Amino acid sequence: MIQLKMRLVDRGKFMPENDVEENAYKDSAWKSDLDCLGFYIFLLRVLEHLDLQKGQSFLNIGSGTGYLSTMAGFFLEENGINHGVELYMVNHNNDNNKGAGDTDDDGNTTSNLNPLIWI
Repeated sequence: MIQLKMRLVDRGKFMPENDVEENAYKDSAWKSDLDCLGFYIFLLRVLEHLDLQKGQSFLNIGSGTGYLSTMAGFFLEENGINHGVELYMVNHNNDNNKGAGDTDDDGNTTSNLNPLIWI
C-alpha cells in the first residue's frame, strides 16, 4: 500500500529541472544549496512507522521540498490536516525589497525585517 502511494508522487517534480534526469529516480539522496530529498527506502520506512491514517494530522518541520508531506497527504486524504514548515535564509539586501526599509549611504536596504522567512 505504501509503495503504491509513493508511485503516485513524481519525485522529479520536487527538484530543479536540470537535476531531474540524472538524480530524480535513483534510490539516493539529492542535495542542493537549499534542500535535500531523501532516499526512497528511508522515506518508505518513515511512512511505515508513522502509520498515517485517513483524517489524522501531520506536521513536518523541516519539510524541505515537500515530497514527504505530499506523500503523507495521500494517507490523510481530504479530511486530514497536513502542514509542512521550512526555514530559508533570505537576503533582504536586493532589488526585490526596495521600499522595505531605509537605504544607507552605500545603497544597502536597512529594515526591521527578520532575515529569516518561514515558508
